[in-house]
Amino acid sequence: MRAINHNTDILSTTYHQSRGAQIFLHFLLLIAAIAYGKATASGYLNVADSVVRKDLSGASSVLVWMSFILLFHTFLYDRLSLYYSVIIGAIWAFTGDALAIPFWMATAALLLSLITQYRFPLTGMLLPWLIGLISYAEFYSFAPYAVFYVAFVIVMIGSVIHLRKIEKRGAVPSPAPVDNIQPVPLRRREPVKTESTPVDTPREDAWTEDKPVRKSTSYIPDRPFDQDITQLENKSELSDFPQEIRSEIAEIVSSARRIQKCMQEDPKDVTPATRFFQRYLPAVNTFIDKDLNLRRQQAGDAPTSARTLQTLKDIRSMFDQQHQRLLENDQLELDTEMGVLDNLMKTDGFK
Repeated sequence: MRAINHNTDILSTTYHQSRGAQIFLHFLLLIAAIAYGKATASGYLNVADSVVRKDLSGASSVLVWMSFILLFHTFLYDRLSLYYSVIIGAIWAFTGDALAIPFWMATAALLLSLITQYRFPLTGMLLPWLIGLISYAEFYSFAPYAVFYVAFVIVMIGSVIHLRKIEKRGAVPSPAPVDNIQPVPLRRREPVKTESTPVDTPREDAWTEDKPVRKSTSYIPDRPFDQDITQLENKSELSDFPQEIRSEIAEIVSSARRIQKCMQEDPKDVTPATRFFQRYLPAVNTFIDKDLNLRRQQAGDAPTSARTLQTLKDIRSMFDQQHQRLLENDQLELDTEMGVLDNLMKTDGFK
């Protein structure tokens, strides 16, 4: 059975963490359903009398509303099924009718979830589907769409087969039951040839337990971009620069070291920090080298250029902002993990 994919994008996280967001989003679904139903059911309403028109208007809103609820639930918990349901909606669109597109998409998505990702709480989604089915029957007869039904079955079979293949490729071998685990005999070390211990006579203390081998937690070299940062650090100690320039360079070095530390502690910070360092560290070193060469060519103490000083301040600010972004990413990941755990506890009835 394919595992549930608790999506961790901003919308899903906000929805799971905030009761107000849940109410607001479902209110938007209702408004969107009413608008979509009236826009697409006009062809049915124009040929009906006032009483029938009122009933059909309500039925169209209910049909679309229940479909939107099912599609939003699939969006939160089973995006793959939602993607396949788009194919069903496109096929129905060839009939020239737009009102039932959400219903058939929701039907396909719910059926795929039940087949490939079944869990008991999902059966609760059958209630809005049945309500939508009753509203669907107010507009359509089930008989005239045999070609669509055949296409629906073909797409569903193909989708299930493809989802099974995805499941097999990403399957993780399940651990053996505890009752079937056999004790592993202790491994005997090879006897060591010494003067006091003959080779042919292993000692009793040559038996020992295997010790676990810990993998290194280092994801990257100990000090990435250390050479470039060290070059920058050396420039902050040159007497050719006035004190205010040296101070700004030292602050840039300090920010670079903090970014470097983030890379060492969190592998997810490696990619953005690497792109940042590759883009800016060589340019900063080149800029300072050119300024240094110009100062050495000038006679006496060269005055500090206001533009040079401002550029260094901007560079320091940029490095500080990059470090803050890495910290914000860590905070966002923490909030996401808390949201996922909170949702799991709610799903399992612990909250």
